[in-house]
Amino acid sequence: MYYHRDWDGAEALLRRALALAPDSAALHQRYAFTLVSRGRFEDAITESRRAAELDPSSFMATPDLAVVLYYARRFEEAARQAGHTLEMKPGYVGARIVLGACLVATGKAEQALTEFGRITGPEAGVSPLLGRWGHACALAGRQADALAALDQLRKQ
Repeated sequence: MYYHRDWDGAEALLRRALALAPDSAALHQRYAFTLVSRGRFEDAITESRRAAELDPSSFMATPDLAVVLYYARRFEEAARQAGHTLEMKPGYVGARIVLGACLVATGKAEQALTEFGRITGPEAGVSPLLGRWGHACALAGRQADALAALDQLRKQ
């Protein structure tokens, strides 16, 4: 799926793998992302929730479900799910990015900037965050900050 962009092949292989190991949370989550890439969001949400049911102790099930909900444009649910992840692990950058992206998508750019601003250390300079930061800055009317983010992205 990721390297060859063979969506049909990836889906077929994951279906086969799930037939062999139907209780594998990891396979259900990978299948969920395959379904997202095909625009089948409701099926992806079902698979992602199934992964969380199969392995409730898995930390990754919660943020992965937040991502799937975000791509399904269910921003309020995705934000809540990202919030659950941050309750478990406050420093988890992926959940903070999803939460900020949900805030941007619901017209709360300033709040998104606050969330993005909570990311510190080396993660603060990664391009997925910089792009979202710059977008939120532009929506919040902070042109100089948006252009600075764009400049950093170009340098990367």
